[in-house]
Amino acid sequence: MVHATDSTVQLDGANGEISIKDAAMFFLSRRAVFLDARSQMEFKSGHIQQALSAPTKDFDYTFDEIALHLRGAETIITYCDGERCSLSLSRDA
Repeated sequence: MVHATDSTVQLDGANGEISIKDAAMFFLSRRAVFLDARSQMEFKSGHIQQALSAPTKDFDYTFDEIALHLRGAETIITYCDGERCSLSLSRDA
């Protein structure tokens, strides 16, 4: 069993990215909700266990359903399919 203490994860203030190692820590300690920003087809072909599908092109339509799962979440981590994928990056910057 994994026991988590206060987070030691340091976010990059410029872009909010975390390392794979830190994302794995959040996953193993069940302290984060993972949102998969890829298409439904890509999500169905494989995704992080318990991740929610949140394709960027459909996000406005699916947000209300996704929001129900985000209540009380300590951390939300968005991801796509690799370092060169920008689907999971913040659009507010």
